[in-house]
Amino acid sequence: MKAILLTYDKQSGLAELVVKSYEALVGSVLPIEFLIPYQSADTYKHFKSKNVRYIHSASGIKESVDALLAGIDDEEWVLWCIDDRYPVKVDKTKFTAMVDNLSKGDVNPDFNGFKLTKWVEPVTAENLEFSGAAFQQQEECGMTGFWHHQFVKARILRKVFVDCEEYQNDIRLLNNRLHKRHALDFLSHVHVPSTSIVWFKEPLKKGLLTINGIEDLKKFNCPVPDYDTIRHDIYFNPVDER
Repeated sequence: MKAILLTYDKQSGLAELVVKSYEALVGSVLPIEFLIPYQSADTYKHFKSKNVRYIHSASGIKESVDALLAGIDDEEWVLWCIDDRYPVKVDKTKFTAMVDNLSKGDVNPDFNGFKLTKWVEPVTAENLEFSGAAFQQQEECGMTGFWHHQFVKARILRKVFVDCEEYQNDIRLLNNRLHKRHALDFLSHVHVPSTSIVWFKEPLKKGLLTINGIEDLKKFNCPVPDYDTIRHDIYFNPVDER
């Protein structure tokens, strides 16, 4: 399975942290190829991995996502991940089983997404078991939880980033536009785990490096972006742990 990793050269260390964290947590059986956009050929010259393929693109969000999705069919399942989240715990059995079943197409063709952490999305009473994990169908709630890493069909990312002309590569405008709509038809048939499968931390908060971000960037020998810091450790505490 391919992973669409949204980043740009200035935050290359954060992209490295995403990949290295998954590699450390899942191990040699990691069945993911991370597609990473780059602008300068020198950006990742010190980071090589069998799980990574670099794709040249402009630095804009729309251009990056469009380049990463080139040649990927609309109905293909991908791991959607941004560099502003990285995993700190993975249920390896369930995660790899999901990748295997989604890659084989062993899933209802009407489904559009499977989230990996139980966050604050409203859910219906409809229950589903998939790849050994229990899920509930998400209510139509727009972009809530969209920025957490999750499995989606490629056309969802095209709808959000490539086909949208209004946000002008400004992620704040994109968030505002989509949050204003109560329900997004192309984000229907999305499922939320009853218990988290992946747990995340955040390396940045409003453009400032978090304490955990700095510690883990150094731990994995990743370049640390030249940003100011905030004296906080940010962990997305899943609903099932509160």
